[in-house]
Amino acid sequence: MKKKKWLILALIVVAIVVLSVAVVFLGGNQFTVARCIVTDNDSLYMVYEDRPILLVYDKNTNYQTGDKLLIVHQSAFAESCPEQARAYLVMKIGSGSQDDIPQKAIDALIATGNWTE
Repeated sequence: MKKKKWLILALIVVAIVVLSVAVVFLGGNQFTVARCIVTDNDSLYMVYEDRPILLVYDKNTNYQTGDKLLIVHQSAFAESCPEQARAYLVMKIGSGSQDDIPQKAIDALIATGNWTE
């Protein structure tokens, strides 16, 4: 009897996970693993294909530039300067430093006035 209860509980958990993933993808969102940049004014950027994308995220964060993050965000980026994406979940999955950030991404922030050397 205990085995049957655990099996039912495991199936429910799997169903919840599958439904959550389906909602994320059907809602026009995507998962990304990326390094982050935190600017002097505490703006949070993800480095996506060597370019900085500003994450519009309402939660307080204690991330450091170079940290590796798992991010659930809108798959379409707002065409602004810098590009922006609404983030729904941001979770640190690894540490890093500024050395882990491509110079091209930092140069793009410098050019827009969002980074000071």
